[in-house]
Amino acid sequence: MLNKGDGFAASVRTCTGSCMLEFDLGCADAAIKQANWDASKVREKFRHDIDGLVSSLCSAKLSELVGNYKKQLSQALMKPVETLLEAGGKDTWSSIRKLLEHETETAASEFSTAISGFELDRATINRMVQDLGNYARNVVEKIARQEAGKVLIRMKGSQPSLIMEKAQSQDFGQEKKTLRQLQRMPELRVSKALICYGRHTLG
Repeated sequence: MLNKGDGFAASVRTCTGSCMLEFDLGCADAAIKQANWDASKVREKFRHDIDGLVSSLCSAKLSELVGNYKKQLSQALMKPVETLLEAGGKDTWSSIRKLLEHETETAASEFSTAISGFELDRATINRMVQDLGNYARNVVEKIARQEAGKVLIRMKGSQPSLIMEKAQSQDFGQEKKTLRQLQRMPELRVSKALICYGRHTLG
């Protein structure tokens, strides 16, 4: 019954109502045969079992939906962000921010529609949508860390003149770093400089 196109909550109500009606009819027949039999406790336990099953099924379906949209976000962001970072243009982070906003808004809208049939409260929906947004930002930051590592490898293998040229063309935060500053900067600080600049720009 959950696969007939109705929303999850509506299907659950229909299915639960049908099960309880069948249970009550069965209990009525039993009561006729055993006049002193009290079915209320059995009915209460039966309803409790149904509610537990529904809760588990709801959680599983929501987890599946969240996983699908996280995968969608990863696929939508990974290649474009990698390409933008590798190109290293002056508008790199501005372009990444626009891409992130677009993909996050698209996923949030589609996700909200997909879970509407669960009839969740607004606070829960907002929290789940916010979690998707945080996930998308983390995807971008992870890619930036990976690209920062690639930059460091290229820097270590470059001739001094090429390193100087790259150093003068890269903007790490508010000021340009000279070759001497970059050479003194440990690998972790270089990575953090790139990531922090990206976080500041994305925010």
